[in-house]
Amino acid sequence: MDLKGGVEPMRLRKCSGSGWVLAVVIVLHCVLVGCETRPSAPPNGNPPSLASSGAYLTGQVLLANVPAGGHLGILVYLAGTSFNAHTDENGKFTISNVPAGEYTVVAEYPGYKKVTIERVSLNPQQHTRERPYETRMTILERVDSPLTTATAQRKEPLLGSLRGEVTVLGARSNEGVVVRLEDTPLVTITDELGIYRFLNVEHGAYRLIIEKPGYRRATINVVVIGGEETKADAVVLEPVGREQEAEEAAEPLSRESLQGDRKIVGVVRIFDAQGQERKDYERVTLALDNSDYIVTPDEQGRFEFSRLPAGLYTVLATLEGGAPLPFVADLREKKVADLRIALTPPALQAQTPGVVKGKVVVLGDDDQPLENAEGVKVGIGGTQLIAMTAPDGSFKIEQVPPGTYTIVATREGYEPARQEGVDVQPGQTVDIGELTIEPKRDYPRVVATDPPDGTKDVTVGFELPIKIRFSKTMDADSVRKAIRIEPEANYRLAIGAGSHPEAADHVAVVVLNNDDENRPIRYNTRYVVVVGREAADASGLRMRQEYRFSFVTGAPGIFKTRPADGEMNAPNLPIVVFFNTKIQPESFNLNTVRFRPRLDVDPQFIFDTDARTGWTIVRILARLEPERTYTVTIGRGVRSATNQPLSNTPYTWRFRIQAPPQVVPVEPPVVR
Repeated sequence: MDLKGGVEPMRLRKCSGSGWVLAVVIVLHCVLVGCETRPSAPPNGNPPSLASSGAYLTGQVLLANVPAGGHLGILVYLAGTSFNAHTDENGKFTISNVPAGEYTVVAEYPGYKKVTIERVSLNPQQHTRERPYETRMTILERVDSPLTTATAQRKEPLLGSLRGEVTVLGARSNEGVVVRLEDTPLVTITDELGIYRFLNVEHGAYRLIIEKPGYRRATINVVVIGGEETKADAVVLEPVGREQEAEEAAEPLSRESLQGDRKIVGVVRIFDAQGQERKDYERVTLALDNSDYIVTPDEQGRFEFSRLPAGLYTVLATLEGGAPLPFVADLREKKVADLRIALTPPALQAQTPGVVKGKVVVLGDDDQPLENAEGVKVGIGGTQLIAMTAPDGSFKIEQVPPGTYTIVATREGYEPARQEGVDVQPGQTVDIGELTIEPKRDYPRVVATDPPDGTKDVTVGFELPIKIRFSKTMDADSVRKAIRIEPEANYRLAIGAGSHPEAADHVAVVVLNNDDENRPIRYNTRYVVVVGREAADASGLRMRQEYRFSFVTGAPGIFKTRPADGEMNAPNLPIVVFFNTKIQPESFNLNTVRFRPRLDVDPQFIFDTDARTGWTIVRILARLEPERTYTVTIGRGVRSATNQPLSNTPYTWRFRIQAPPQVVPVEPPVVR
């Protein structure tokens, strides 16, 4: 649904001299030319744009745990203005003709927690009907939910990056492995070292899917940290076992029987030993793995495989005299895959191979070494060299070409162990020492925090709650011992149902407070929260690695009002403004506090001081009419006790006064 901003009624005032004449001229001009209604000014006080139309804002707001099609009627508005819209059944909304300016977008629905998105800058020249400003998808949690997305002063989340490494056992190279972030469009492939990288990933928890034809598919969970590069756990892909090959291998493709609508296209480039490009493409053969489909490049190095059904394919590119190199083409969703293949001649002279040896320690469920460590598979990444351990865990891999390798130990049901940077010189025996593998476990982990990592301008109040959500039910005592805050702060920690309104068995709430005058909540400070490895789940299983996140508090300003912004059934009581600093009372006056609609009687201000912090509390006595919506703006003129402007002024909020209570007439008793 698309709703335009409202317009305040025009007021005519009698002016001296030629004032009435000017008014008549304006009216005549409106009649002859046509007057354009102007929307209200944005909350920052900037004049509305003179463009013929304003900016367009769109987005999607959903109700948590509500099925598709059930998101009709969520109110979305720009705080301090009359611009608003209601969502359709899919949660989508559009607000149009908004003047240029910076706004706070608010979404609310009865029974759900309100969400605000601050500092949304709209520009009519940029954000047109065809290319509107699009907010991120927002989810409203129920009021009884332990989680919330309604963090004051929240900015758009920072984007992070993700990198990882895949080792393909039994392959000459680790390249061509397809890596996908589940439930996202993000997909990439590994390079020859097995390295992959995703850029511009939203902060959050994800599931990675790693796959390559002929190998067992692998999945791991990762948490991407906004503003940082996250390193995922290393992954080892094992060949499909012989006992599974007949079951899992696809039927060979016959070129003559192909009738699909997809194709693989690409270009081959050849380089000699000096790095110079060659054009002798007749030396190149391209084959579709597990098929009789073979092609050669044309005189420009171009090639094509056509009429393919949907699926995941491997193209084997061979330069005369060399080994085939695999390149993965993903045709499961798209119709065309475009490959770029670079080939170099094989080495002219082989060097004397070396030897890699070592020992694998196998831990049991009690974290103690098992007596029998036989049968652990040890492989060298990027080669086809594999050895199996003896009962004492020892192994030896011979005929290792000189180079630098990653050694990986794997066993069914165990976490793989790896040692990177093993340098093998010609004819040398390298002892890598011990590799330790442990049983795979569902380790507890942190899946979400509020504030999210990297958040700036977090509001300082009497208290500052920090929520940490774990992947499973946690042992409360271990969590209390595991949490550290830097710099040191005074706080209370709640975990478990009933310990705090927003806590649960898997949600810890750390509440910073000002109870200790030597450790108050500080302005403009970067706080680091660390959850140590000693945090354990209800069964006693500890986190595999520590988790840390950080946020930065904002400068002094307004941190709370009563009624709250967006309150639609506010009692007709004095308005209260809470500051997180001491202000100059004389700066809080009729010039710096504005009401819309204007009040018939000027409000009065009563100043108070919080006994614990010394912060100012202002009560506004105003004559407000029932069942009427008011917008209050506190301007930049309000100053702190040190004569500094506040960080979040002008500050605007809106509320509606409730209806007066019903008076039920009581009939006097009948006297007989």
